[in-house]
Amino acid sequence: NNEKDPKIYIKAYQHIVDIFTKEKADNVKWVWCFMNYSFPKQAWNDWAAAYPGNDYVDWVGIDGYNWGTTQDWSDWQSFSILFRDQVRRSKQLWPDKPIMVAEFASAEKGGNKAAWLKEIPGYLKSSMRDIDLIIWFDVKKEADWRIKSSPKSLAAFQEIMKDPIFLSSSEGLASHLPVPKQLIKKKAVALRAPGAVVIDGRLADWDKGEPITMKDASFFKEGLEWDGLKDLSGSAYLMWDKNNLYLAAEITDMIPLVNMKEKQDVWNGDAIEVVLGLDPKASDKRTSFRAGDYQIGFSTGDGKGNPPIIWN
Repeated sequence: NNEKDPKIYIKAYQHIVDIFTKEKADNVKWVWCFMNYSFPKQAWNDWAAAYPGNDYVDWVGIDGYNWGTTQDWSDWQSFSILFRDQVRRSKQLWPDKPIMVAEFASAEKGGNKAAWLKEIPGYLKSSMRDIDLIIWFDVKKEADWRIKSSPKSLAAFQEIMKDPIFLSSSEGLASHLPVPKQLIKKKAVALRAPGAVVIDGRLADWDKGEPITMKDASFFKEGLEWDGLKDLSGSAYLMWDKNNLYLAAEITDMIPLVNMKEKQDVWNGDAIEVVLGLDPKASDKRTSFRAGDYQIGFSTGDGKGNPPIIWN
C-alpha cells in the first residue's frame, strides 16, 4: 500500500515515464489504470489521489469484473454498475483525457451472461458515452471469463459485434450514435406557505404553485430505457416561509425504493437531488457546480436495511 501514501505511487509512475521521455521513446501511449472499487475503501486509497498528472497520462483506464456469485463476497453486477460512476467522475476530473475500460469480463455463475453482454451497446450509447475503448479479458482464471464460456455467451457476443458502435472508424460511428438530448431549462414557482406546514407526506395543505413536472424522456438521463409515465414520472413542488424552503414530490415509479447507496452516491438510485446556488453574481448559463453551491440529496433508501438518508 506504499505506506498509505499515494504520492509514492505517483513518483514511481512518473519515474518510468521520465525514462522513456529521456530516451526519446515517443511511440508509446501511457494508460493510467485503476480498479473500479477501492479495497480498502479509505481516503488514502482513493484512486483519484494517485493520478500522476496530465503530462504523464494519455488515457485513463478502469478495470472491473462481474464476479457473479463465484465468491462469497460477490454478487451479480451489470456493466453499468461496474463502471458508470467511475467514468463520470473521471470525466469530471480529467475532461480532456479519453477513457478506456482496460480490463472487464463477466462470470457465468449467478446470472445470465448472454443477457449481460447484450446490454453493453445500450449503455455505451446512452449513459456511458464517455467510454472510448473497451477490452475484454478473455481468460479462464478465477472464473471462466472467456467469451466462449458457454454457447449462449458466444452467440450474444457475436450478435453485439454487429452493432455499429463497435466500428473501428470514428467517422463511420458518428452517423450511428443517437443525438444527445438537449437540456431544456424548466421553471418552477415557489409560493409562500399559506400557513403552518405539516411534514406528513400529504400535500392537502400545500399551495402548490407551479411545479416541475417530469413527464417526458428529456428529464431522464438514462432515457433509452424509460417506458413512459407509468415507469417513472412525477411533479416536484416548492414553498417557502420566513424560516424554510419546502420541497415535496409526488412520484409514480413502477419499481420504488431502489437505493442501496449512501452519502454522496445517493443520486445513483431512487432519490431527489437539489442544488442551491447562493451566489447572486453567478452566471445563469453555467452548467457545473461552483464554490458556494449546496448539493443536497434525498434518498428513499430501499425500505429494508438501507434507511432513507439526506446528504449535504
